[in-house]
Order: sequence, then C-alpha cells, then structure tokens
Amino acid sequence: MFRVLSISGVVVLFLFSHIIYGQSTKRYEFKSMIIDYETESSVMGTKTKGTKTVWIDQFGEKEASYTKATTTMSLLGMNSTEEKEDLSIIDGKTAYTINLIEKTGFKSDITEMQNMANAFALNYQRNGKKYKNLREFVEDNKGEWIGEETFLGKKCEVFVLMEVKMWMYKNVVLKSEGQMKGMDITETAKSIQEGVSIPKDKFKVPAGITLTDMPKGFDMETDEE
Repeated sequence: MFRVLSISGVVVLFLFSHIIYGQSTKRYEFKSMIIDYETESSVMGTKTKGTKTVWIDQFGEKEASYTKATTTMSLLGMNSTEEKEDLSIIDGKTAYTINLIEKTGFKSDITEMQNMANAFALNYQRNGKKYKNLREFVEDNKGEWIGEETFLGKKCEVFVLMEVKMWMYKNVVLKSEGQMKGMDITETAKSIQEGVSIPKDKFKVPAGITLTDMPKGFDMETDEE
C-alpha cells in the first residue's frame, strides 16, 4: 500500500517481539491461514489501490505476503502512475523482502529482525513496562479498546491506536482504517481460509531475484516512496 511502517505494523512488532505474549515459539494460535485483502490509501492528489495475499504456515514459522498496487498521482494538471509488486517471506530463520518489478531484494537473519522488533517496540513502552496483554498496551499508549466484533465470521478484538481502527483475529489484523501521517488508509480482508494446506513454493524466493544482505541497523520507518 505504502512503504511506511503502519500502525498495525507496530502491533505486529509487539507480537513478534513477544513483549506482550511472552517467549512463545509460536507466532500465531493457528497452524495455517490464507488471507486476501484489498488496500487503498489517498493523500494530496495521490491515490493507491491494490491487493495483498498473506500465506501463513507452521504457526508462523513460515509466512509470505504478496502485494500488488497502482499509485495514481495528480499534480498541477499532470497525471502519472506507478506500479508496485512486492513479496516478503519468512522461511524458518531467514527473511526476505523482494521488489518483484526490479527483481532485487534483501535477505536477513530472523534473529536480526527479532532484535530490530525489540528495539522498535521499546519506543512504545512506558518506563520499561512490559504489558500483560494487548488491551493494556493499547490503553497505555492513548488508544481506545472497543471490545469484540464479528468480521467475516471471525470474532475480532477491536481497538483504535493512533487514529487507526483495527480488527484483530488471533494476532492477525483483518481490517484497519483511519489516518496515518495525513494519509487516509484502509486495508480490508475479503476472504480468510484457516487450517488449509499451503503450497511449499509460496515460501520460496522466485528465480532471477538478486539478493543482498539487509544493511545493519536498517531503519524500519524509512522505507518510503
């Protein structure tokens, strides 16, 4: 959708870093899931629409996310478009972030991602506090805990954090809507398949991709368009 760490991404980082849910080796409560999303954002004459598919297997040990989007820009009577096609993969102890249009990507050790997630999440902790649950984290960071709602037949925890409303099911954000840095954003799941078989090739790097190691100290918030 846009190459900025979203507010839902902040929540995912907390879950990934185990600050909320302890040192569990399982990132999710379910073994496998496939989610199809529609995404949309707009700001100052720039609109982006796209789709995203997420595949999760082995309780999150393997995860892949494929995003395809078109951005239309209108400025001073001139229009332009830009295509985006990205793939991210977590395969055991290795993570990949791939630009499928440029056929380039970064590779990193999952331990490094863990350390980055821990460091980033600490920015949202107050006085080193460790939260017992998601609700405590949301409310302590000036968010609003709404409660439970059913979305696509799934019972979700619903809350607002930094002007973004989210519907979370088993640690997966199924829907988010609101504003971030002046940008109107929505990401909405259109279908969910839980407990399904995931093809192994979903977690393989496509042929023809040039990979480099992720730079040390890579800033998780600066990957902007």
